[in-house]
Amino acid sequence: MIELIAMPRNGRQRAAFLGDAQWLSNHMPLTRSYYINKHVFHRLPCWKRRRVITTAVSLSVKTAVITGFAAADLYGVATLNLKKSARVDLALPEHRKPPSRQQWSDWVSYRSCHLAVEDVTDINSIPVVTLARLFVDIVTLHDELEGLVFIESVLNNEKLVNNGYDKAYFQTYLRRRKGAWGISKAQKVLDMALYSIQSPYETFARWLICHEPKLRGAEVIPQAVIPTMTEDGFKAKRLDLLLFGWLAVEIDGRMKYTDAIAAEANMTRSEYIYSERRRETQIQNMGYHFIRLRPEQVERKLIPLIETCRQLCPQRKSPGVHSAPDLTLPYFERNGDVTSEWEYFHRLALG
Repeated sequence: MIELIAMPRNGRQRAAFLGDAQWLSNHMPLTRSYYINKHVFHRLPCWKRRRVITTAVSLSVKTAVITGFAAADLYGVATLNLKKSARVDLALPEHRKPPSRQQWSDWVSYRSCHLAVEDVTDINSIPVVTLARLFVDIVTLHDELEGLVFIESVLNNEKLVNNGYDKAYFQTYLRRRKGAWGISKAQKVLDMALYSIQSPYETFARWLICHEPKLRGAEVIPQAVIPTMTEDGFKAKRLDLLLFGWLAVEIDGRMKYTDAIAAEANMTRSEYIYSERRRETQIQNMGYHFIRLRPEQVERKLIPLIETCRQLCPQRKSPGVHSAPDLTLPYFERNGDVTSEWEYFHRLALG
């Protein structure tokens, strides 16, 4: 566990800390009240740094409300954060103005905007904006891609969707605030959003393809379903993206092949990897082609690899074995008697 150091409020005790040159050389402020060992901090990945900063900020602020990527962390909603920002975005309720920039720490940004009381909630006693307001804030404070990643992460969270945080919830919020700051942009993003997209990098890859002029009009099927034979009969194999009806794009995060993930499937890690590769071979034998990328390769390599595949296979046609799921609705609205997302996709594979 990463240790935060609370700075004494007493002037004499505080001065003793800040007057110790040796101590200061090894520590850095996150807020006026909390410091951290700088060597430990700089070794952390960006997302962990932001979570440490969020903890320090939540212990320090009195009236400010957390928004942006830090609020998404508190909700447990994945984000892309393409610029690798570790800053914590803050807003003040109603029409309160933020303090002067000289009073900000290096790790916070106050946003000057109207924040209605009904747009504020709390998570474990930490004040945060509501999910609907957070969606609008991420679209406007960052950009439409980051907003799309956020909303699709929410719509892929079965617990949140089952608790009413579906597209209808966000649509109701946007409709009530029509004409307000950022609402038209957020509406555009919500119209693009799909359920069941399993990682931010799948959203990112689809965004890159849809915004690439060379691929204008290309057929893109997220979460295309292909039935594959296993020892237990046919099961649904979901592809991250299927282009042109034959080119499968798979994005493999580091978490996919861990011992923990394999254990969930009652397999060892090596058995799990072998099972995945066997299914891939089955699908290739049906006439599909695979591109596999790690998340950090998506931005730089995805479009060039797609172009190379098209040039090498100009006459390639779709085998037509796959099904295209309806991702515009949550799984329980696609089929009234389906009780889980897994059941929906499995039924789709069986035809």
